[in-house]
Amino acid sequence: MKIVVLGMETMMSRFSEPAREANFRGGLGILNGDIASGFSRLIKSGLDFWSGTRMDLITPVYHYHWKTREEVPYGLPAKKVMELNPQVNSNPTIRVLDIEETGALIHCLECPSVFQYLYDLDRWRRLQQEVVFAKTVSLLLKNLEVKPDIVWLQESHTALVLEIREDPYFKGTKILFTIHTKSPAGMERFPEQWFMN
Repeated sequence: MKIVVLGMETMMSRFSEPAREANFRGGLGILNGDIASGFSRLIKSGLDFWSGTRMDLITPVYHYHWKTREEVPYGLPAKKVMELNPQVNSNPTIRVLDIEETGALIHCLECPSVFQYLYDLDRWRRLQQEVVFAKTVSLLLKNLEVKPDIVWLQESHTALVLEIREDPYFKGTKILFTIHTKSPAGMERFPEQWFMN
């Protein structure tokens, strides 16, 4: 079984400060980090149920700290896998950097012009982040020749990835969507006029 977990924030213990804190704000980021490390422990357990299961977690890395607004120096403990160009207006180049865990891979999407701040306060830039993320997820999985059995969307920030349902490549892929807050601040809202002709 192939499981792909998607999140706009992830606490990665391999990052040193301030990079670690720049990439998560709270519970959701901690949860995504725990999913990756927990899955690694399950694989190491040797239980037959998990034999042959692969988990990929896809998340951006941000170049400015969301709280201090300072540029984040990265000495990423990762290897560069590829560059992707999702077809969106700004035509950004996304570098994919992989961090390996036992049984799990974390694919970090790096693009300083798009992934500047986690949950950017500029709503237009945040929408751009979510569109670029969605397009890059689809491209990345195809380039890796990974056809997931389950794509797990964490929170509304990843909802645009639902467009994969229209792509024949992902036929049969199940979608799991979870939301972890009832707070209005955690729900995505964009001005209605942005989507009208």
